[in-house]
Amino acid sequence: MNRETFLALLSKKMRNELSREERERLEQCMEENREFRQLSEAIGTAGSHRTAVVPDMEDRLSEIWKRIAEGAPAPEPRRLLQPGLFIKIAAVFLLIAGGIAWILYKNKPTKEGLMEVLSTTNEKLYTALPDGTQVTLNYHSTLEYNTDFGDGKRKIILQGEAFFDVTANEKVPLQVLAGPLMVEVKGTAFNVEAYKNDPGIKVVLLRGAVEVSRRGDRTDKVLLKPNQWLWAPNTSGGTVQFHIDSIDQQVTQRLHWKDDSLVFKKEPLQHIARKLEKKYGVTIEIRTEALKEKRFSGILVNESLADGLEALKTAYPFSYKIEDKKVTIR
Repeated sequence: MNRETFLALLSKKMRNELSREERERLEQCMEENREFRQLSEAIGTAGSHRTAVVPDMEDRLSEIWKRIAEGAPAPEPRRLLQPGLFIKIAAVFLLIAGGIAWILYKNKPTKEGLMEVLSTTNEKLYTALPDGTQVTLNYHSTLEYNTDFGDGKRKIILQGEAFFDVTANEKVPLQVLAGPLMVEVKGTAFNVEAYKNDPGIKVVLLRGAVEVSRRGDRTDKVLLKPNQWLWAPNTSGGTVQFHIDSIDQQVTQRLHWKDDSLVFKKEPLQHIARKLEKKYGVTIEIRTEALKEKRFSGILVNESLADGLEALKTAYPFSYKIEDKKVTIR
């Protein structure tokens, strides 16, 4: 049984929705698979049919997977609170529309220094870096950034594809290292496609300006202007041949990859509302001041706006009303 199937069954167990056959299958799986058994025990589900909200669920799952990967014992289960809820909020934490994003947050020493790592497989990741820069990470991509990101340095190493909406900082430029290229910006929105086995690297600029150069040789560089895109061969050594053209309809359509998933980590509802507005083409008004600062973590992939709001509502109660293209939350 793979992890996706295991977590789907675990979610159903915590909602008391398992059939007899599914329950037997899950129990057999936990008997045979040590890491699945550790995860179930650490969350506090083993041997219990009650549903519950587990505090700091996202952080605990990250910690548990890390301990399992290192062969260390999983942490002791915490006392469960608020019986009657939990992974109905799978839509917010892990299991949305049956899809799981394996997002790995860990420290990794490299020649660039101590780095934080984000990695995706079959789902996309939308997140905010410590300086407020918004990143959408495409399938099967890895992004590393320095642990003190924004404090004197903003360095990113990318394998795969990512869209960046960079927080402006004239004093600390943001650098993206992608294959043989380095992209440097101070505040802009652009896309980088740099999969390891692809013959070329693409940089698409929507606004602002970016400087693209060969890593280790800043003399070999070009400046991209808004609505331009660049292609360069994905090879090391020698002079880089930059090919620059204007963004056309085909390039624009290709950028739509970033628009169908939304991931947020401990973000205030008022920030999430702005992202929902872009994703669903609506305007959202939050009429209760206290709600604006309530923080949520989650993944929205192919859900409708109503499904997404229902998932958020399960994590923290509020009411909403959808009228045509306007949403009111209170």
